[in-house]
Amino acid sequence: GVRRAACYCLQGMARSVRSLRTVIADANLGAKLCELMQDEDVRDRACAAVCNLVVVFSPVREQILKAGGLGIVIDVLRQKQQATEEGSRKDGAGEGRAGAGAG
Repeated sequence: GVRRAACYCLQGMARSVRSLRTVIADANLGAKLCELMQDEDVRDRACAAVCNLVVVFSPVREQILKAGGLGIVIDVLRQKQQATEEGSRKDGAGEGRAGAGAG
């Protein structure tokens, strides 16, 4: 919906140094984006936008760090890794059973 589109928009705007220094920073959008990362419906998209906004020269970087944005991104990445590993284990276990019956 609208929140996901806003995250896409911020992610694109982050590529412009001028936008980073004016619109995004002045509106405190870094902190607001961190709030959006709490919402499962837009979490991935909000994390992608945050990754574009924490570059060294970004004035929004400090907003995101103060709002705990880096910790949220790390938690999301850990969850994704765990889900991937669990999926791999399930796939591997199923292949083992299929291979055992084929011989």
